[in-house]
This record gives sequence, C-alpha cells and structure tokens, in this order.
Amino acid sequence: MKNITLMAVLLLIAGNMQAQRLEIREVPEAVMIAFRKANPGVGNPQWRKEKGCYQAKCMVNKTPRTFTYTKSGTPVVKDAKAAMEALPVAIREYLDKNHRGAVVDKVLRIINPKGTVNYAVEINGIDLIFDANGKYLKTQKIL
Repeated sequence: MKNITLMAVLLLIAGNMQAQRLEIREVPEAVMIAFRKANPGVGNPQWRKEKGCYQAKCMVNKTPRTFTYTKSGTPVVKDAKAAMEALPVAIREYLDKNHRGAVVDKVLRIINPKGTVNYAVEINGIDLIFDANGKYLKTQKIL
C-alpha cells in the first residue's frame, strides 16, 4: 500500500513539474498584451507555464491552437492541430514509405516567430519534424 501511495504522489509531482496550469492573474501583463494583439476577439485561453514560457491554448476559427510566449511577451511558437489530409503530399509519402501501418497520434502545423512553417507528426512517442514543403528534418523524442 505504501508503494502505491508513493507512486501516486510521485506521478502527481512529475505532472506538476512538466506543465503548471495558471490563473489568468498569474500571466504577465506583457504576455497578455501580446496574446490579445495577435488574437483579437479570442476568449480567455487556458494558460500553462512550461519550461519558463507561457502557453495559451484556445480555439481560433473552430481550430484548437497553442501560442507560446516568453515572460516579456515575445512569441516563441504557435501551432494548430492539422488533419492528415492537410499535410503536404511529400509528408504523406514519407509516412507511407517509412512508417506504414503506424498509428498517427497527432499532427501539428507549427509556425515560429519568423513565420517559418514546420509540421510535427506524432507516432509511437516520437515527433517527426518536416519543413513546409514536406522535407523530413529530424526525429525528436516527446518529453
């Protein structure tokens, strides 16, 4: 019983260390200003703090979106879930050739602050990263 209790406590601590939910009053004013400027008319997002950055999760035009900012309000990255059909043909061909039959857990369209678009395809606990044209860039383990 002690082992089960200890395991539950450790899991709770680990979950809280990974990403911390925030109340809107805990979000720096610079971050709120940057978010509102970039997303006029979007309601109150769900805020999290992860790795020193602030993440806003919300719906934009019926699409789930995530926006990430530094403490000073500088945008780090924004992403949106994407459908497999929306991926460039080159990505779908790569997946068919190299990961045939694998279950795709998530597809994201990622835009960095300079406007560069990448795609991340999550399969079996890893993210496959592609550029906007569908060229494979790298594989990274999901933290």
